[in-house]
Formats: sequence, structure tokens, C-alpha cells
Amino acid sequence: MHVLATADEKSYKPEIPMGDHPMIWITPEFDRAVYIGIGHDTTACTDPNFTILMRDAILWTASPVRKPDFKALVLTERGGQHEGFVKPALDWLKAYSDEKNFEVTVINKTDIIDEAYLSGFKVFIQLDYPPLRLD
Repeated sequence: MHVLATADEKSYKPEIPMGDHPMIWITPEFDRAVYIGIGHDTTACTDPNFTILMRDAILWTASPVRKPDFKALVLTERGGQHEGFVKPALDWLKAYSDEKNFEVTVINKTDIIDEAYLSGFKVFIQLDYPPLRLD
């Protein structure tokens, strides 16, 4: 589940306090589904922000899902002296992959890498990681 908005119980008096809880979320289990737990009465429908939220949710869910053109595997070492480079590099790569429509998988260990695993990727990037040998 990817939470997009939560209820802040400090901003109102709930009948039954639940703490911090999701109000708008999506899940990777479904390509285009959004849950909106706002608007338990008809007054929400007159709020322009709510109608914008509903319009945008409908447009997003109705838009076609575009499959990535290819998959790239990134092997990187996190933390320590490398983190100052790795984090901005991965942020840039994420934005670039979104723009160019390819999927990025980031791993930090080599124990899962073999020929079968690599066959699922078109590009392999070693980002600030000691050279990998497949023997």
C-alpha cells in the first residue's frame, strides 16, 4: 500500500480516535485503483477541493497503464563514503527512467545474481560498487 494522505486527528474531534490512519491510498496489487476515505456525508461534494480530488482520481484510474520499454538492474553499495554520490545518482536515475519509460531495480548485494536473474534485464549498472565476477 502506498499512502497518499492520512487523517490528522489534531485537526478535528473524531468520535472514535484511531491515531494516524490512511485516508487516500493506492496499492501495487491493482494497476489503477485508488481508495478515498473522505466524504462520509454529502457536504464534501460541495467542497471544490474534494471535487478536484475525485476528478483527478477518476482521470488517473481511467488512464492507460504503460508498460516499461525495458528493465535496468542497478547494483550499488549504500551508506558510508558512497552515500553522498549514490543517493543523488539514484534520484536522477529514477527521474530519468520515468521520463524515458524504463524500470529500475536497485540491489545492494550480489547473492541473488546469476545468469537466470540477469536475463530479466536489458541494462546492468554497477553504481559505485566493486567489480562483480560471475564465476
